[in-house]
Amino acid sequence: MASQPEKIYEISNSLEQQVAHLLPSKAKFVHYTSLAGFYGITESARLRFTSAKSTNDPSEFLFGESVVTKALEDLLSEESGDDLIIIRNCLAIFPSRKFQPFVFCMSEVMDAEEENVGELSQWRLYGSDGRGIALVFNVESTAMLTKLQNFASLPRRVVYGEEDGIALVKSEVKDFLVKVATISHEIDLTDGLKQQEMGQLLGNKVFWLPSVIKHKAYKHEREVRLIRGDIGEHVGNPLVFFEKNGVQRPSIERSISELLGSPPNQYHSSPISKVIVGPSSDQAAIEDSINHFLSARNWTVPVVRSNIPYRVF
Repeated sequence: MASQPEKIYEISNSLEQQVAHLLPSKAKFVHYTSLAGFYGITESARLRFTSAKSTNDPSEFLFGESVVTKALEDLLSEESGDDLIIIRNCLAIFPSRKFQPFVFCMSEVMDAEEENVGELSQWRLYGSDGRGIALVFNVESTAMLTKLQNFASLPRRVVYGEEDGIALVKSEVKDFLVKVATISHEIDLTDGLKQQEMGQLLGNKVFWLPSVIKHKAYKHEREVRLIRGDIGEHVGNPLVFFEKNGVQRPSIERSISELLGSPPNQYHSSPISKVIVGPSSDQAAIEDSINHFLSARNWTVPVVRSNIPYRVF
């Protein structure tokens, strides 16, 4: 039987748990990248998780932090007693808690057609204006979802806009408070140090949420993220810096040998179930290059062409 501290930690550590508000509605996701990115992934057999504070929109994490702060401030007027004290303690330390999330970004696939095509807006923004590729991740089976979870995390649907973001935060806070109440007889919440500790543990429920809350202007992307948190060399994931727009951006890399499988690899045993070649004038040549590249490494993954009519982007 878990001890009282273990119980509290278990119910506070939602980064390792499923969160109802963040469940993707579908089980197929697409990751768009450049050809250089694709060859880097397959050559090294590693995926890069970028710091959430160094993504394409530099303000997105700040927006998420502001939403979490507003939700906690709202709760100060909605709760009372011990719950109020816990929330106040959490809010007091929230600005100083330096959580370091690293994210791998994908888009939800809404139907079978999109799985083979991709979306024009996403090709433009993230797939090198159609000259890149898209990796399809399929976690329809429990085994594939478990592989992806063990590799990084459960897939988290991004929440868009302040209203939905506040609802997410409040739901997580109230879930924590309800579960704490079930073992409140084991905790002396009149103890100031214990109240402070509860505030810190509540932080485990909310500190990573800014990485899944974005402005509603991005809603069309239907983003799903894999998230690693507070990662450093001490747990075997050293920081790697890559240059983008003149800035050295921090990231971590994770081996995808488990996701790709060991030769002779069969794609149906891997969450990476397909490669889509973007809609460019060089599509046939790129498809041929990718097929040879994968074959030389004994990776049997279907390669298909996006059938979006080609346009000069």
